[in-house]
Amino acid sequence: MSKIFCVEFKYINKMHKAIVSVANETYHIQVLDRLIKTVFGDEYLKFQGDNGYQTLNQYKDPLAKNVLDRIITAVEKEVYPSSNCGILA
Repeated sequence: MSKIFCVEFKYINKMHKAIVSVANETYHIQVLDRLIKTVFGDEYLKFQGDNGYQTLNQYKDPLAKNVLDRIITAVEKEVYPSSNCGILA
């Protein structure tokens, strides 16, 4: 089953948005804000599995890691709404 949704996350005292698609444990994230695109150097992120985001090149940069963790927390709330055993658990 696939799911497409929009998440909002706070960064530098401002709300930002990303569109997320999840299908067969593959996550596609498209960041919508110019600032966040600049942080990642790209507007699209793709990874496999709940912890696959940790293997992205962007995750090695401390600033991008901080932003990505915020996005993943928002994704986790959408994908695992009533559980505390989601992606970051």
